[in-house]
Amino acid sequence: MKDKHNKYLILLVVALILFMSVGYAALNRELNITGEITYRPEENIRVVDFQQKNATSMNTKYSNFSKKEVKVAFTPLVSGATATYEVKVKNNNGSVFVISNIQSNLDEGLTYEIDYDVANAGGIDAKGEMTFNITFKYTGDVSGDITKNAVLTFDFEIPTAEMLKYANSQYTTCTNVQCALDELYALLR
Repeated sequence: MKDKHNKYLILLVVALILFMSVGYAALNRELNITGEITYRPEENIRVVDFQQKNATSMNTKYSNFSKKEVKVAFTPLVSGATATYEVKVKNNNGSVFVISNIQSNLDEGLTYEIDYDVANAGGIDAKGEMTFNITFKYTGDVSGDITKNAVLTFDFEIPTAEMLKYANSQYTTCTNVQCALDELYALLR
C-alpha cells in the first residue's frame, strides 16, 4: 500500500509542476528569444546577364559578372579590334532605378562605349529589366601574346529630378506629380 501511495504522490507532484508551468506560460505575455540571425534579401537591382554579341579581331579569354560588375579579358589580334557585349539588368524593387555612374578599370589601350544615356534613358522600370550594349575597343600595340582586362562597375540609384525627363516633354525634368503640377500651374498663370 505504501508503494502505491508513493507512486500517486510522485504523479501528483509531477502533474502539479506541469500545471504550474503551463499556467505560468499562459499568463506570461512576454516572450524573450535570444540569438543571432543572418538575413540577406535579394538585391534591389543587379546585372543578371552578360553575353558577347560580336567581336572583330578580338578573342575573349573569359567574361563574367556579379550583381554590380562585369569583367572581361581579351586577346586583341590587331589595333582597332572590338568586342560588343549585351548587358541585362533586372530591377526587383518597386521603384524606378537608373545607372547613375559607371566606374571603369581598363588596361592600357582599352576604351569602351555604352549605349545607355543616364540623362535620357528614363531609368529601369520598377520590377522591370533593361538591356544595353557595351563595346570595348583596343587601340594599342599587338606585338606578342597580350591579354587586356576590363572591369566596369555600375552604381544604381533612385533617380532625382535632374536625372530623368518625361517621355512626353523635352523640357521638364519632373519625376513626381507635385513637380508636374507646379510646372502646369506656372504655365497657366
